[in-house]
Order: sequence, then structure tokens, then C-alpha cells
Amino acid sequence: TDFVIDTSAPTLTPVSIETDNTEDTTGGMNGDTITLSFTASETISTPTCTFADDNGDALAGSVAVIDGGNDAWTCDVDIADDDADGVVTFSIAFSDEAGNAGTAVTAVTDATSVTIDNTHPSISSQISTSWGTYLNAAEDDADGTVTVSTSGAEDGQTVTTTINGVQDTCTLNANTCAVTVAAADLAALTDGTSYTISVDVSDAIGNAADQDTSASFEYDVSVSAATETT
Repeated sequence: TDFVIDTSAPTLTPVSIETDNTEDTTGGMNGDTITLSFTASETISTPTCTFADDNGDALAGSVAVIDGGNDAWTCDVDIADDDADGVVTFSIAFSDEAGNAGTAVTAVTDATSVTIDNTHPSISSQISTSWGTYLNAAEDDADGTVTVSTSGAEDGQTVTTTINGVQDTCTLNANTCAVTVAAADLAALTDGTSYTISVDVSDAIGNAADQDTSASFEYDVSVSAATETT
């Protein structure tokens, strides 16, 4: 009977990690998938991949191990909202078909990395309008502005305001910007009606702030009638 002596342990190379985040494959937030890719030097049994957040806690999601053929493998895990912000670490345990265990791999062979960002920006409740709490017949003849302050959103991010179903935007600089509301949109409001200003923003990786609806105003363009005096 013939047999093969195999005392050589397998190795993994290349090893790379990334996310499917559409804004930044080196970063991820709740719902994004982390993919760890590697190729074995020979045929191996199904490897075991573990992932940890910056606190050293195992990521909450289940790990899916996928055999890509030709000794290529991937391990996928979804980021959960409870996973801590910071750099993701990993470990790959593996053995060849003869049972020789490879040295656990805990580092990539390229410069890739994944950083979790589950921190959402916020919108200040001190949203101000150029017309105050009432919009009158003179003020709706010109464009108005809505000034918004945020926290935790990067420069260049877009703030969106919605008034009466009409959306307008501005670009953040130092966590503030002013949205221009067209005079035609102001004049299209209904006299005697109160309107809420909805404000939305997300950070660069896609974490959305809770929508702010704290600001409101009344559209009043009617001239008060004088009571006859005798």
C-alpha cells in the first residue's frame, strides 16, 4: 500500500481585508459586510475565522466561510450596531488535509485594514431661519435661509431641509451651513398654516443623524382688518 508522508504545514498568502461600504472600503458601519480574503499554499480543510472589534470583543455577526476554489477562501461577517468603533482584528486557524496545522494568521499581507464607525452625527436643535417664527407677505418676496448646526459630520457633507415637501441642501463647513429656500417655494405656502422644517445629514461613511423636526414657523400673509371705530 502506497502512502504519502506530509509533515509540511500550509501557509496563507495573500491575505487582505475590506468592506462593501460604498463610500470607503477601509471603513464600515452597522449593516456593512467585512470580507477577509486569503489563498492557501495547498488544499486545506475549512478554516475558522474570528473577528474582534477595537475593544477586543468578538463581532456580533455570524461568520460565513466560503470556498472560492483553487485554494482561495473568504470569510464574511456583518457589522452590528453594538460593535465598537475602531480597527478590526482577526485570526485564521487552518490545517491541511493531512492534519498539519498552519500558524494562525492575524495580519494581512498588504496594507489593507478595516475601521468600524458606528457613531452617528447629530443636528443641533438651534435651527434658525431668516424670517423667524412667522413668514410674512414682505419676507416671501425674496429667498430665505435656514441655518443648521451639526456635530460629528465632516466638512463637505450635505445637509438637507424639507419644507412642505420641497427639499433644499447646503454643504457643511465646520459643522454649519445655510440652506437657501427659493422665494417661489415660500410664496407657494398656504396662508395661516404652520410648517415644520425637517433636517437630515449623514457622516462620510453613511451614518445618518436622527432627523430633526424641532424648528417650525407660521406662514401669515393676510393683512389684519381694522375694526370700525365711532
